[in-house]
Amino acid sequence: MKEEPFLVKVSDLGAAATLVACEFEVIRTFRDPSGRIYFVFNASVALDETMNGYFTGVLKVSARKLFDSIKMLKDRIYAER
Repeated sequence: MKEEPFLVKVSDLGAAATLVACEFEVIRTFRDPSGRIYFVFNASVALDETMNGYFTGVLKVSARKLFDSIKMLKDRIYAER
């Protein structure tokens, strides 16, 4: 039996875009019954460290990469409708 890797669900667009800008791959997206969208990533120590850096305000990310990541995630949201 194949084990599923641990997954992290992120509903914050800024946090998800930051993870994408830091080269983490979105595994899939899904909507809950209330309509909230979630971006799913594979869990890892590096992902946890990046999230902590994002929420504490110490993470540095290229503005261009962040903008491109936001645009890509929004396109993905709207394509899902």
